[in-house]
Amino acid sequence: MKSKLSAAGAIAAVVLAVFTVWITARAKSLEEDIDTRAEAITKTGKPAPALSLPSLEGKTVSLADYRGKPVVVAYWASWCTPCKAEFPILNRMYQNARGTAEEFEILAVSVDEDRPAAESFARDIGMKYPVLLDPERKTVDAFHVESVPSLLVVDRSGQIAYGRSGFDQRAPIELAGKLGVGFRFGGVDGRRGN
Repeated sequence: MKSKLSAAGAIAAVVLAVFTVWITARAKSLEEDIDTRAEAITKTGKPAPALSLPSLEGKTVSLADYRGKPVVVAYWASWCTPCKAEFPILNRMYQNARGTAEEFEILAVSVDEDRPAAESFARDIGMKYPVLLDPERKTVDAFHVESVPSLLVVDRSGQIAYGRSGFDQRAPIELAGKLGVGFRFGGVDGRRGN
């Protein structure tokens, strides 16, 4: 009986060791892939695809409605943990730019299939900009979005100026630089060129 327990323990230890090696390698691979995924949605200098979706308020909102103003198109989902970290920062940037020469718009595109979950998330996060619904992910392929969160900046002329998937400490700084807005995050100034 004791040898059966010892054998079972040994097998469990081997399985755990193999799993640990696999999960560590997978985590490293995903970490190294962040910049590659960010480039996958960056179609800098190309015209932004058409985007016209229903909002939580029931109106159809189009990206073309904002021509002449920089627009951040932010793809998210209520179940996305990094989205919960990203949106308070976006909210702060958005509020700080209101009424200034640095003003921009955010179109928050939810890929949630469950509308109440999207509504709850938008309310809890305090989104004060259009929240669009794309549960069938009609616009995801056109914008080359592979995961959430994903951000794109569409400049005043309708060209994609920036795109990124994932969220890390660099994301707000890069975004502020691309939008040309002042923003401090972790002691680093995100104003133009920084």
